[in-house]
Parts: sequence; C-alpha cells; structure tokens
Amino acid sequence: MQTNTTESPLTSLQFKHLSRFAHYLLTEQIQAFIDFQLHQARELNVPLLKVLDKMPQDQVAELTYIQNKEFLEYLARNEARLFIEISAGRWAENQLPQIDQHEIVAEDITLIGLTRKRAFLHFAVGYVASTEQLAALVNEIDLFITAQTTASTNVYIQLLQNKIDEHLHFIHQINTTTPGAIYVFDQEHYKGIYSNGKLKEILGYDHDDLNRLGPNVFNELIHPDDQITARKNAAKIRTIPDGHIHSYKFRIKKNGEYKWVRLYESVFKRNRDGVVTQTIGIALDVDREKRIADQLREREEQLLEAQNIARIGSSTWYFEEE
Repeated sequence: MQTNTTESPLTSLQFKHLSRFAHYLLTEQIQAFIDFQLHQARELNVPLLKVLDKMPQDQVAELTYIQNKEFLEYLARNEARLFIEISAGRWAENQLPQIDQHEIVAEDITLIGLTRKRAFLHFAVGYVASTEQLAALVNEIDLFITAQTTASTNVYIQLLQNKIDEHLHFIHQINTTTPGAIYVFDQEHYKGIYSNGKLKEILGYDHDDLNRLGPNVFNELIHPDDQITARKNAAKIRTIPDGHIHSYKFRIKKNGEYKWVRLYESVFKRNRDGVVTQTIGIALDVDREKRIADQLREREEQLLEAQNIARIGSSTWYFEEE
C-alpha cells in the first residue's frame, strides 16, 4: 500500500531537548516510563489494550519493553522524523508485532498520543533544572506528538480508503456478475433509488422509465390477470420482518410481449417507528423456465388424459433372471 510521503513541517524539526531527555529515560527510567504509560492507558481505556490483554503478561512485558526501548533510542539519536516514518510504514504494511493493522481504531491514535505525552511530562518535572528548559522541552514534546498523530491519522485514513475501495469493488463485481436486476425501492415516495443497470435487460424498462410510471406501472405494464396478485405481493413487503425474503412472480409487457419475471424482496430500511421505508430486491427473468415448466405440465396432463381415454395406466415390467 502506498502511504502519504508528503513531509510535514513538524517532522523536519530537530528535537534537541527531547533527544537528551529520551537518553535520560532510556538509561535511567525506562521501566518506570513504560509502567506509567500502561497505567495511563488503562485509566483512559485505550481500545488497543483489549488486544494486549489476550496475550500472556510476560509476552506483553517483553513487547512493550522492546517497543519503548526502540522508540527512545530513535529519539536519543535525534531521529524523531525517521521513527515517525518507520512506525507509520510498519502500520501501513501490516508489520506491527502481534497486532493486525485493522485492530487499531481512531481512539487508539489520540489516546496513545495522550498517554505518551503524559508520561513525558510526568518525568520531565524531575529532569529539568529551570522553567525555561521545561518550556522548551514541552514545546518539542507537543511538536513530536502532533507530528506522530498526524502521520498515524494519514495511515488510518488510507487504510479506511483501501477498505472502501475493496468494498466498492466487491459491490461492483456483484452488480455486474449477478444475472438479475438488483434494486432499492423507496416505499415512501414510491420510486426506485438504486439499480445495478440491469432493469432494462430484465424488465424491458430502465430506472427512469419505471419511476415516471410510478403506481401506474401495474395498469400499464403488468398482465391484467396478474395485476391484483402483483399489487398484494408488492404491499406485503411492508409487513414482513427483517431478514425475511418475499418472492412472487408476474408477467410484464416487454418488447410488445408478456414475459414472466420473479422478484425476491426484503426490508432494507425502516424509520424510527419501525415502518418500512425502503426495500431491496432482485428481479430475475424466469420466462423461459416458466414456459418449459408449463409445457411439461401440459404434456403430463395430456398423457394422463390419453391414458384415461384408452383405459390404460402406466406400468413397469420386471423380469426375473434365472
């Protein structure tokens, strides 16, 4: 996955005070620094802790020590910018130890930044010798946390965009490969609000054609013998429970001839009162199957009638082998 490589003005800064402070934490306070962050993370209920809580405690201790040691080493070498790039790249490429990239949520970005800042400030009080030094150090801490949060946010947005793109591709593949017309119908305004572009192929009319007709679609397009049944079935969708699929068929005038279609419909959306406002469905051309089935049924009836007229039945002969 490509990440945003545009350099932030913040990451081009040198963190001289933070570098010396990181060296102090690394050599004298590393475990206390780690423990303080974990305590703060639990107080703030950082979502990522749920992942760590599934791991054995000794493994958590080892993982947090390695990560914080590496983090402080980069800062001590005044390589804050490089650390931000590497950590963002690991997340973007799903190379974080023990953590899947999609297990990190937006709250983790802000809350982890906050816990790290609190830890810095907590130990800074006993480290600096003057208020001027403290002000300079706090300024660099703020700049560093801001830069890292910005880089992490960019990665998070890119991951979300990738998921959206994958989802859209998935929907596109379904829409283009499904042998039917998928549609969403607005029951309140009695019009279609979405279709996958196959309505013309299946029904003989496109999205706009059907919306122009509105409720008149029954009188104008549906076979007279099927209109009452079609109306009742269309209205029934308003009463079915969520997850239930309602199916019915009727003949629709297509290119001057009536063709059989079958609809499969379900509830797509309800309002606050629980009233169905939108339905989703798929329309299939079943004309050929329906006509074949009718022909087979007709031939079977003809055969039975011929047997009755001739007063014969159908039988099966069994021959025993000697």
